[in-house]
Amino acid sequence: MTLAETFWVLRRTYAETARQAGCEHTVTFDRRAAKSAGMRLLT
Repeated sequence: MTLAETFWVLRRTYAETARQAGCEHTVTFDRRAAKSAGMRLLT
């Protein structure tokens, strides 16, 4: 697995863990993460 792939897996895992802990949303400034990792874009 490349470093970039590892990075995306960690982002998805973070978002999923936050949801399991009861967080309704996980926010990010990264537009691609907002689309592909299940996060919301913070503008």
